Amino acid sequence: GTVKAFDLGLVATDVGVDMKGLQLVGLYGGVGRDLQGLSGTFGVHRVTRDVRGLQFSGVASWAGGRVTGGQVSSFVNYAGGGFSGILLSVLANISDSEGGFLQLASVTNVNVGDFGGLQLSAFINHAGSEMNGAQVAVLNYADNGNGAQIGILNFSRRMKGLQLGVFNTSRDMDGVPVGLINMTPGNPRDWIF
Repeated sequence: GTVKAFDLGLVATDVGVDMKGLQLVGLYGGVGRDLQGLSGTFGVHRVTRDVRGLQFSGVASWAGGRVTGGQVSSFVNYAGGGFSGILLSVLANISDSEGGFLQLASVTNVNVGDFGGLQLSAFINHAGSEMNGAQVAVLNYADNGNGAQIGILNFSRRMKGLQLGVFNTSRDMDGVPVGLINMTPGNPRDWIF
């Protein structure tokens, strides 16, 4: 089954099937399967499977599957099946699979799988596999980086591109590290100010 059009809950509502349309809830909203459309709550919003559209919450947005579109929350966004679009949070964005386009948080962005796009946070960015794009934070980590890491501490196993920071390290660098301390074994292009 599918709920189509509009679902309104003053305190809480949990649709046990697919939701297509608009869901607005006071404290807790849930969708038992897929969400296509827009959901908003002042508290927590949970979708068991995929989100195609926008999840907005005052506390946390949680999707067990893939998010295509966006998640916006005051504290935490979680995309269990990865994302393509925007994860915007005051505290943290977490993607347990591949992700792409933009992760923006004041504290941390974590992407377990491949990531393509921009990770921007005040403190920590983590791309656990392939990162194609840019990371900007105090501490940046990418297993395999292609693009740029800009921060105070930049770490990668393999980096193709630019590391700009106070401390940069990469086991295998094909690019330019620019910083006070650069640890890239065998790279003649280490630039130290």
